[in-house]
Amino acid sequence: MQKTSNLITLFFSIILLFSSCATIFSGTTSRLNIRTEPRNADITVTDKKGREIFNGKGPAEIRVKNGAGYFGPAKYQVLISAPGYTTYETTITFKLNAWYFGNLAIGGLLGMLVIDPISGGMWKINDPVVFARLDPQVAAETPVLKIHTIDSIPEELREKMVRIQ
Repeated sequence: MQKTSNLITLFFSIILLFSSCATIFSGTTSRLNIRTEPRNADITVTDKKGREIFNGKGPAEIRVKNGAGYFGPAKYQVLISAPGYTTYETTITFKLNAWYFGNLAIGGLLGMLVIDPISGGMWKINDPVVFARLDPQVAAETPVLKIHTIDSIPEELREKMVRIQ
């Protein structure tokens, strides 16, 4: 009887251990590499609620959470800027992690409906590398001072002119 009890305990322990395949094999966070040109560009990363999770200089490597609530993938906005350059903005999205379906193979209903969806393990980052090459800003047209003689001004505008003493 003791032997049967130990086998049952072992069986359920194995099921619980492997009932969250995506969380166990992939984890709940991902590494996001951000490379910028020019180097030392300002980087700001915000989550889907608009909270700033990173503010620093490029290049940078940060850890981001895969999930954003029960069955919800994370989503991040990356804003990269540098003085004299155009601003670069992109969205980091997540896709379904293939390890999530490992729960089907081993009968991990608990992992499929509870653990992986809550932990965020069921999601995987779409593209873990962001490379932003910022373009130099085109200089605005420099204002030019033009001098006109009174004779070159149309008559209707001359009437509106004010003499400066």
